[in-house]
Amino acid sequence: MKNKYVSVIGSLNYDFFLKVNRLPKPGENMHAKDLKFSCGGKGANQAYQMGKLGLNVYMIGCVGDDEYGDKCIQSLNDAKVNTSFIRRVHCNTGLGFVSVQEDGEVSAILDEGANAFVSIDMIKALYDHIFNSEYVVLQMEIPMETIKYIIKEAEKHDVKIVLNPAPAQELEEKYLNKVHYLIVNEVEAGFYLGENYSDEELLEHGFDLRKKVKSGLILTLGSKGSYYIDEYRTFIPIVKAKAVDSTGAGDSYIGSFVYGLFNGYTPVESCQLGARSSAQTVEAFGRESMPSMLK
Repeated sequence: MKNKYVSVIGSLNYDFFLKVNRLPKPGENMHAKDLKFSCGGKGANQAYQMGKLGLNVYMIGCVGDDEYGDKCIQSLNDAKVNTSFIRRVHCNTGLGFVSVQEDGEVSAILDEGANAFVSIDMIKALYDHIFNSEYVVLQMEIPMETIKYIIKEAEKHDVKIVLNPAPAQELEEKYLNKVHYLIVNEVEAGFYLGENYSDEELLEHGFDLRKKVKSGLILTLGSKGSYYIDEYRTFIPIVKAKAVDSTGAGDSYIGSFVYGLFNGYTPVESCQLGARSSAQTVEAFGRESMPSMLK
């Protein structure tokens, strides 16, 4: 019998947010209007949202032996995430340099730093814990060989895998076939379908991507809402919000989706929770705006 907890295995970053009117053109220098700081990383963000909602969640990853690592661990502790399996390594913590435009849209450049040390050996050392989880949640900001190993071993122990392949990277179908829930945006979906489709075309071909995974596909389209695709395609509308900063909105959606599954909601109901939480998240700066209860 599995224990009642979720393991998130992924990245922890410390992010620098530069507010700008627009992104610079090639060769152009620009002044930022504002500079803010926040802990981030897709893995840590998703764990943070689960912890704030009260889920029993463990964060597994690496930070550096620097003050940014201290801040990343403390932030997760504040959200009631279990951080006992986060390792300190002798390098810098992962860093993110994020441009935030007037409409809340973001783009980022990342330095992986300590995230590169989330190794297969580290997973083996935590094997009994990880593969006794109810769910294991993965992204793609840690080494690919580690991700493949986790997916392969999870299937042996009937552990459900939720994969958010961001940033999208090559992953053979034999691994996708072992994933229970795949959560992608339009760019990531096009990557795995091998085509640069329009949103309308993506919806037509969404079932092709759904067939590559075990249980279901979640396609997120930002302000156009999201879809849960299984035998049927179900539209989940956005919850209207005044967007201030979209950083972490997708991670909030994923964290709340897993929270829903863990607590017996259907996948569609879990997507609806995700839509509600991401709407609350965009209304203020940083991941601290992620909700502790869903309105």
